[in-house]
Amino acid sequence: MVSLFYCPKTIYNKEGKMQKRIFSIVFILFLTVTILPFLNGNASAQQKKKYGGNFILVDPRGPNRTLGWFAKPGFYTGAYGQPMFDTLLDCDIKGNLSPKLATEWKLSDDLKSLTLKIRKGVKFHDGSMLTGEVVKWNFDIMLEAGMGSYEQWDSVDLIDDYTIRINFKTYENTVLNVLASAFMVSKAAFDKKGAEWLQWNPVGTGPFKFVSYERDVGLKYVKFNDYWQKGKPYVDSMEFHSIQDPMTRSAAFQAGDMDADSCDFTKVEYDLVQMGNKYESCISGAVCMVPDSKNPDSPFYKLKVREAIDYAVNDEAIVKARGFGWYTALDQYCPHGHAAYADDIPGRKYDPEKAKQLLTEAGYPNGFKTKIIVDSASTDKEAVTAIQGYFHKVGIEADLDYVDIRTYLSFRLGGWNNGVLTGAYGFDANLNMSFARYFARSAPNCPSMLKTDELEKLFHDSLHSASFEPELAKKMVRYLYENALVIPVYEITRGAVLKDYVHDGGFYSKQAWPGWEPANLWLDK
Repeated sequence: MVSLFYCPKTIYNKEGKMQKRIFSIVFILFLTVTILPFLNGNASAQQKKKYGGNFILVDPRGPNRTLGWFAKPGFYTGAYGQPMFDTLLDCDIKGNLSPKLATEWKLSDDLKSLTLKIRKGVKFHDGSMLTGEVVKWNFDIMLEAGMGSYEQWDSVDLIDDYTIRINFKTYENTVLNVLASAFMVSKAAFDKKGAEWLQWNPVGTGPFKFVSYERDVGLKYVKFNDYWQKGKPYVDSMEFHSIQDPMTRSAAFQAGDMDADSCDFTKVEYDLVQMGNKYESCISGAVCMVPDSKNPDSPFYKLKVREAIDYAVNDEAIVKARGFGWYTALDQYCPHGHAAYADDIPGRKYDPEKAKQLLTEAGYPNGFKTKIIVDSASTDKEAVTAIQGYFHKVGIEADLDYVDIRTYLSFRLGGWNNGVLTGAYGFDANLNMSFARYFARSAPNCPSMLKTDELEKLFHDSLHSASFEPELAKKMVRYLYENALVIPVYEITRGAVLKDYVHDGGFYSKQAWPGWEPANLWLDK
C-alpha cells in the first residue's frame, strides 16, 4: 500500500500535465487493490447458496427416551431433534421471539389466555396438514400426561381451523418460551400407528424426514421436499452420529469423516480451532455439583457440609488448567452477563482450611466417604479428577462414577443417595425456564435436591410476574448460593467446530443450547 501512494506522487510532480491521467491510473489501482477485494468479499459472503450434499454432525450425546413422542417426562431431544421438528415460535439465545408455525400471538390483558394463529399450508412428513385442531391435540396430550411445562394450563380451545386459545389456571411468563421449544407431532401418524411407534419413528413438520435410528450409533434423515419454507432445506440429507470419546471425534473430523463436531468444548476442540477450523459457540450452561441435600441420612443434608465442598474446590485452578479459554469460573447459577447475574454474591473462594473447619462443625472432623456421579458426555474427566483430589485434601474420600448420558439422566430424574451429581446444567434467556426444568418442585430433574417452601415461593414470584423480571430471578439465584444447593464450578462453552465449507447452520443461536438451523445450512463443496 505504501508504494501505491508514494511512487505515483513522484511521477506527477515531474510532469504536471500528466497529473490528471496519472491520478486516474492511481485511483483505479487503489480501487483494484483495496475497495474491490472488499466488495468481492461481501459478494462472496452473500454468494448464492448451493443445493445438495450430505451433512454429517457428531455429538457425544444421543437419544435417551424418545425421538418422536414428547408426552413423556424427562425426554431429551438434543441437536438431533431440530431437523425433524418445528416449534410454534422461534426464540434466539437473547430471548427474542419470532413467528414459526404460529404467525401471530396475543396475550389477553388479564393474563388469563393466549391466542395463536397457526400457519396455513404446513405439511407433516406423512402428508397430513398442520391445523388448529392438530396443535390443540398436541397440547391436550401434554396436559393429559401432566407435563411440568404445562402444569398451569387449564385448557386449549379451538377457535377456528387455524386459531387456538390457551387458557391458564395461573399465568406463567415462560409460556412463550415453552411454545418456542414444543415440537409438533403428526396426529394422523398417532391415529394410525400409536404413541409407542412414534416414540422411535418421529413424524414432524421439520426440513428433514426421519430415515433410521441405530442405538448408540446415530440417525439418518432425508430432505423433506414439501417443507413449508419454500426453497429449503439446501442439503439432500443429514446424519447424526453419537461418539462420546473426544479423541475419536477429533480423528474422524480431521480425516474428513464428518462435517461438524458438536460438544462441550475442551482441549480437543481448542486444538482443532488452532488448526484453522472455524467454530460457532455460546455459553450454554455450567458444570455444577448438586449434592444429595434432601436425604436426612446424607452428610450433604447439612448446610455446612455443602458449604465445605464449595470452599474445598479451586474453581480458578481448574479453569486455568483445563479451560483452554472455553471455561470461566462461576460462583452462582447464572452466567456472567445475564440480566439475573447477582453482582453482590461474594462467592466461596478456595479455602481448604475453612472447608475442614466447616466439616468439623458439622460433625465430620475426619471427613467421610461418598461418590461423585459424572456425566461423561458433558464433563471434562480431568476437571472431575481434580475435584476428587480437592475433596481428598479436606478428608472427603469420593469414588468417581463415570456414566453415559442415559445412566446419568436416570440419576438426575430418579434421584441419588449420599453423593454429588456432577454435570452440565443449561441456562435459558428466561431463567425461570431453567428453574422450571431443574429446581422447582414440579421439575422432572434433581429430586434429591432439597426444594424448600422458600425456594418454591421465590420461584413462583418470579414465574408469575407479567414478564421476566431479573430482580426477582436474582432472589432465586441468591437462595441457591446461600444454601449451597447447587454449586457451579465453571461456565462451559458449547459449540460446533465446522469444516470451512459448512455455512449458515446457526449452531447454538437459540434460547436453549441444542438449537440450530438445519433448514438454512448449506455446503460449499
